[in-house]
Amino acid sequence: MLKQKVEKANESMLPLKWIRYQIPPGFTIKNSEFKVNVYLNSANFLGLVSFYKSTFERNASFAEATFNGEAKFSGAKFNEEAYFHTTFEQQVNFSEATFNGEVYFIDNAIKGIIKLKTNIVS
Repeated sequence: MLKQKVEKANESMLPLKWIRYQIPPGFTIKNSEFKVNVYLNSANFLGLVSFYKSTFERNASFAEATFNGEAKFSGAKFNEEAYFHTTFEQQVNFSEATFNGEVYFIDNAIKGIIKLKTNIVS
């Protein structure tokens, strides 16, 4: 159902707003393209989540989001601003992620391991 919302937002070119959503464990959107602004503010990811090799064409905001399981952003590409004011309860992986715009990590709580072999391009 959530994957269909991504497709619908891309088709309509309206921002994707999952504000205060409860995202089920095992949520995976691999190799996906987000063509619109993405707002996952105050979202609660209940378990493992993977944005592996996904592309965020516009701004991506994870303001006050909580990741209760492992968070995988490995190979993801952020082409505009990316904003993380986030709690990571377990490991977070940004290995080989690319940031082509500004990236903000503000007041993050990281209780596990963070992997950061990334490319930041300005």
